[in-house]
Amino acid sequence: MSKNETIKNTLKQTKERRKEQACRSFIVKVDKSHLSQQKLDNLNKLFLEAKWFYNYAIANDPFGLDYKIKSVMVKVKDKFEERPLTILSSQMKQEILYDAQDSIINLSKKKANGGKVGQLKFKSYTQSIPLKQFGNTYKIINGKYIKIQNIKGLIKVHGLAQIPEYAEIANARLIHKHGDYFLRIVTYAFKKDLAKEEKEKGCSVPEDNSAIGGLISALEERTHTPIAVNRSFPSTKRCCICHDIKVIQLNDRLYVCECGNIMNRDFNSANNILDEGLFSVPMDDRDFKPAETMAATLKMLGYFRAIPHVKASLVSETGSLTALA
Repeated sequence: MSKNETIKNTLKQTKERRKEQACRSFIVKVDKSHLSQQKLDNLNKLFLEAKWFYNYAIANDPFGLDYKIKSVMVKVKDKFEERPLTILSSQMKQEILYDAQDSIINLSKKKANGGKVGQLKFKSYTQSIPLKQFGNTYKIINGKYIKIQNIKGLIKVHGLAQIPEYAEIANARLIHKHGDYFLRIVTYAFKKDLAKEEKEKGCSVPEDNSAIGGLISALEERTHTPIAVNRSFPSTKRCCICHDIKVIQLNDRLYVCECGNIMNRDFNSANNILDEGLFSVPMDDRDFKPAETMAATLKMLGYFRAIPHVKASLVSETGSLTALA
């Protein structure tokens, strides 16, 4: 069997296996206190080379560029200088090209749908580098150390213990944020193993449609103004900082925007929903009697207590409601 046939069969088997698996990602943090100056310099240079290569690809043809090139032209003031790519590996460059191609394709689709689009902008810095292949572009040595391709020595990280032993480790992204380094590791696990783990931890929460429905009804009757955000509002795709829209995959747990915003996708969505709700709040004054306020609050308290694993209490001095999971 040839090498291409072997790769094809392996991909086919992986695709079939993924049908029975669920995707989860975990973020681990690099321990900078255990980084030598050489490792720190190499990490910084890795992100610098990624920026050079991305900008070079955008300036040329991302669809026809050879990802195996060893150097790129970099603009320095009014002239161009050739810079070697000594740390950025071919697989990293290939994935950076794919990211640029996906961005161009998404812009093209948006334009075809009547949206107003421009050209991709050059980056002044790069915040994430794709690590495509586990075991090649990066390795997990043990519970404390990882290895990144073309960076000499091991790198100590915190957080590997959160990855279950039964999880199948896939690709990752190296992230540079606020001077620290993180690794977002994508894993796959069989759904039956995840269900077993949740059962052992006692974390599975049974559905209680009557309690949830009652909670929504109580929210609508609250003395405060209820605001419902339209279902079509792109809370997941929109950046809560610059309000730019980008496509995000289901397995991407981290929202990364070119404006510099990097946060958990759920936090990003929550911020967008909050902003949209506040924007829709009417400016008219509303006056309620204390008895109405207390009655609505007590009703809300009852629905909170009906939800499993939720404990609710009432601070009667202020008429506010506190829910503790």
